Amino acid sequence: MPVYGHRFDDRSAPNSAGFPAPPDLPFGAAHGFDLPYLFTAAALDPAQRAPADRMVDHWTRFARTGTPNGPEAAGWPRFVSSGSVLSLAPGPGGVRPVDAAGEHHCALWDTAAARDPEDRTGAAVTAGVADPTGAAGGAANPVVSDR
Repeated sequence: MPVYGHRFDDRSAPNSAGFPAPPDLPFGAAHGFDLPYLFTAAALDPAQRAPADRMVDHWTRFARTGTPNGPEAAGWPRFVSSGSVLSLAPGPGGVRPVDAAGEHHCALWDTAAARDPEDRTGAAVTAGVADPTGAAGGAANPVVSDR
């Protein structure tokens, strides 16, 4: 099953859940704030409508065909360990492939997080892959590898 990753990048997305905003700490593009883009849960401004329309097109095409790309909507790379994902943000050039792993310095964090501080053997801890069918519970379970 191919995997396609995205990064929701609208730092002014509507807070449709109504969470109280902490003073001096804006939510930004918080987890779940992309839901109004896919479902009519909050009003979007015209700049936000463009990526919302693309998201609905991509998600629908993926559900129908197994790929979010098509003749009129190409450019969403398959997710591989290199970390290339589709950025979804309002404005010109807001919807584009980006190197999320590089931008977020994942190699540094992967190295730091790969070691169990209680394990003196040097075993690496990696995340498992979720079963997209849900047959195995659908959760990403951590697994231990001795490399």
